[in-house]
Amino acid sequence: MREAMIDGPRRSARRARGARSRESALVAPGLEILTGATWALAVASPLLARDRAAGARPLAALAATFLVLEHLTTALTGNQPETLGGLLAPALLAALAALGRTGRPRLARVMTTLVLAGLVVSLVRFDREVIRTRRGIDIRWTEADESRPPLTTPEALSGLRWKTPELYHWDAAGLETLRAELAAAEGTFWYLGDLGLIHALAGRRPPTTMLWYHPGFTLPDADDPSREAWEDGLVEALRDAGVRRLVIEGEATWMGESWRRFPRVAERLGPGASPARVVGGFVVIEIAAR
Repeated sequence: MREAMIDGPRRSARRARGARSRESALVAPGLEILTGATWALAVASPLLARDRAAGARPLAALAATFLVLEHLTTALTGNQPETLGGLLAPALLAALAALGRTGRPRLARVMTTLVLAGLVVSLVRFDREVIRTRRGIDIRWTEADESRPPLTTPEALSGLRWKTPELYHWDAAGLETLRAELAAAEGTFWYLGDLGLIHALAGRRPPTTMLWYHPGFTLPDADDPSREAWEDGLVEALRDAGVRRLVIEGEATWMGESWRRFPRVAERLGPGASPARVVGGFVVIEIAAR
């Protein structure tokens, strides 16, 4: 049964993983190169200075201070290095200013031109390969969308404006097909995907209080020792809520949670389940009543 479930639509998962891999391929090496170049400029500028009184040394020290703060903040908070660009930027500016005080104007112009050109290229690539891929989440609603409402919504949601994200495999018609089937079916369902509003659209109470799947935040990571106990609790919650079907959006959520990471759910709810069906681009599994 598990293989039948994960053989459902895969395009959204491939795009999501592609977006994340592009971010990793672009952001992390770019930061490493810029950080290394800044350290090199900060160390070399005082050594290259023809006049120690020109002020290259204080500016280089200022650049190094910002870099040390960046490294310390990353190490102490465990945060992503990408969030510390605000410290790298003044460090780079101070390092370039120090280079300008070395009394070597031609070298300073060449290095500044190379750094600025690299920044422009990185910004263009980042916008094309990362920012644009996130429009599936940060979708932009326009007046033209008002003439084609895609969903039949409950009265409580009638004031919302709707637009289908281009990044995902499902479209408005497919989502309406799924919503109509879930609304007409008996009992509630468990949804593994990113459309957290689906229970409200179908008029069904969600079986858990988890609003989205964020490993390490809303649920334990796959390698967390508490994951098995948490999944056992999830199975009990699904049984207590009378869940009659599982709905899976693509192969994985945006944060990488997939059906493969819920083996205990498959083990305990799988026996007696019907073969997987594709409804509007979503995989639906009917499970036996308990």
